[in-house]
Order: sequence, then C-alpha cells, then structure tokens
Amino acid sequence: METSFAHLIYEIKSTFRGEPHTFTEIRYMLEDARLQEVSYVEVIRQHHSFLNESIVILIDPEPSISDKQLHLDRFLRLLEMHSKAE
Repeated sequence: METSFAHLIYEIKSTFRGEPHTFTEIRYMLEDARLQEVSYVEVIRQHHSFLNESIVILIDPEPSISDKQLHLDRFLRLLEMHSKAE
C-alpha cells in the first residue's frame, strides 16, 4: 500500500502537541534525561522528534514563508546540537 505525501504529513503532525518545542524545553528535557540516566538511544530518538517538528513545516505546502523561515532557523540550530550529541 502506497502512502500519499499528504497522509505522511498528517501522520507526523498527529504525533506533535500542536506547536514545536522551544529550545528551553528541549534543553530541560535533555538535562532531565541526563540526570535520570536515560539511554543514549532514547535521547537521540527524542532529538529526532524535535527535528521532525520543523521538517514537517518545511515540507508542508500550507505554512507561510515566514513560518518556514522560522522553522528553517530552528532546524539548523537543532541539527547543530544533534550533530554534537551524536
């Protein structure tokens, strides 16, 4: 069964809380994971979900150019953080 692009975006969006996590929230979550000694794999998986929040906006044709620009900036900052973590 082939999945349409629109369905794929819908599926990914349905896993989000409606808005992307802020950098402050992400830092708190990562620090909390470190203090609770969460597995490295789980931390990387969670970080992938943060990246996906912006990827969905970037590939979705509906958001405005200004929203896409904000998410591109966010994505690039998250990608830099992620590359250092990996």
